[in-house]
Parts: sequence; C-alpha cells; structure tokens
Amino acid sequence: MLFARNDSATELQEDLEEDDVRHQEMDDLRATQVVEREMKHNRNRKNTPADNGIIEEIRCTNFMCHEQLTVPLGPLINFIIGHNGSGKSAVLTALTLCLGGKATATNRGQNLKSFIKEGKESVCPLPKIPPYFNTLASSCTLSVKIKNQGTSAYRPDTYGRSIIVERFITKSTSGFKLKDANGKMVSTKKQELENILDAFALQMDNPMNVLTQDMARQFLSDSSGKDKYRFFMKGTQLETLNADYKIMGDSIDEIEKKLNDRQEVLSILKKQYDTAKKKANRASNVKLMRSREKECKDQMAWAAVETEEKV
Repeated sequence: MLFARNDSATELQEDLEEDDVRHQEMDDLRATQVVEREMKHNRNRKNTPADNGIIEEIRCTNFMCHEQLTVPLGPLINFIIGHNGSGKSAVLTALTLCLGGKATATNRGQNLKSFIKEGKESVCPLPKIPPYFNTLASSCTLSVKIKNQGTSAYRPDTYGRSIIVERFITKSTSGFKLKDANGKMVSTKKQELENILDAFALQMDNPMNVLTQDMARQFLSDSSGKDKYRFFMKGTQLETLNADYKIMGDSIDEIEKKLNDRQEVLSILKKQYDTAKKKANRASNVKLMRSREKECKDQMAWAAVETEEKV
C-alpha cells in the first residue's frame, strides 16, 4: 500500500507537470498568433516621418576631432559608420551639447572647454561686449537643425519650417543662438530652447532619447536588476514624474502648515473683530443717546419759553 501511494503521487506530479507544459505551449501559441496578426495588419502601413521634432542636420566646427563637419540626416532611421576614432560618437555628443545637455552626461569630458579642438583659433564674438573688444580665442561652434512643420509646430510664424539651434563654446563661456529657417536670429535665451525641447519632447537626459555608447555597454553587460529598473524609470520619465509628485507633496504640506497657522491667526483676529464690533455698537448707542439728550434739552428750552410767554 505504501508503494502504491508513492506511485500515485509520482503519477499525479507528472500529470501536473505535463499540464503546465501544455498550458505554456498554448500561451506561446496564442502570443505567436497575436504577433502574426499585428504583422499582417502593419504590413501595408507606410512608415511616415513626423512633421516636427526630427533632427535634420548637425554641424560641428573645431569640435573634438572635427575641424569642419556637416551631417545631414534623413527623416527616419540613420546609421553613422566609420573606423574607430573617426569621430562617430562626436556627432551624438555634439547633438547632446547643442541642445543644452551637460558635459558630464556625454561621458566624453568633464567640462565644455575640453571639447574644443586643440590648436584651432577662430574669431569668437563674446556676448554683451562691444565688437572692438572681440579677440581671437579658442572656440567651437555647434549647430542643430530641427524640423518644425505640421499642426504641432512651435511658433511657425516666427521660426518657419525649421529651427536652428547654435551653441558656441569658448575657454571661459558658452551661449545659445536660436534662429529661424533662414538663419535670422530669434533669441539667445536658454529658456526659449527649453520651451522648444518641451514642445518636441526632446529630453537630452533621457536614455530613450540619447543612449551613449558607454551607457549602452554598461546596460547590456554590467547592469544589475536595480540598474535596469532605474533605467526603466528614467527612460519612461516615471522618475521625473515621481520627483514632481514629491515636490508637489512638499508644497502641499507647506501650504497646509501655513493654512493651519493662518487659521489660528484668523481665530484671534475674529475675536478682535467681535470685540471691536461690540465697542462700535456701544459707541453708536452713546451717540444716539447724546443726540436724544440734545433734542430733549432743546424741547425743555422751548417749553420754558412757552411758559414765560403765558405768564
């Protein structure tokens, strides 16, 4: 009987495992069928580019290993190929820096001046300084052309069909120039650049937008589950959303604290108001009584006159 029970338990376990295998196979089959249906549905759909937010061109002058470089880009997927050390990563670095990214985020330098090509001198007009003070200084210039068309275009009446973002970098300073499609200056404020990036959802610190070579290598080979989760949180902007929620929560707590303080002050002021109102009512009654007193005195005077006249 003991052996029979063991055999039955073993058979039951094997049946359960076979059921699990069959269920897994059915799930895989259903998932495969869903993918096949989606592929058939999307087979005839055209991959059309977006009307705005597309990087059309990147230019570099005296930047890293490039003296002069112009990279025109297509509206969909672009591949940049070349030998090691030919400056492929410099194109992505130029894009990041020109659109307001930090030097440390590129993993290619600790500060902006480290990206200037050594030994190159060019006339760099320093901002807010008269032209006769402009001097020859080591500098580099970056330029990014962004497509600006369609119904979601950013200020199309001002910028036209493209927005040109330029960034000049010297040994001591850097700045931005925002130009329209014809190269006419529109603004030099970084806030305007941030408004453009927000309008096109271009986030230089988002790995879903810009994934550097070092970050990709680390993510694929050395990252742990915690690192992948952090990557997911940052890429989907949930990290930013969480930070915004925390800021709003702190702001709400501070407002509630101020509101409670104001409630206490309000109760004190209300008591003062009630006291003052009672005093005002008493003062008003005194004034009325004085008026009636004067009226009575006048009546007494006229009564005395009337008595005298009768006598």
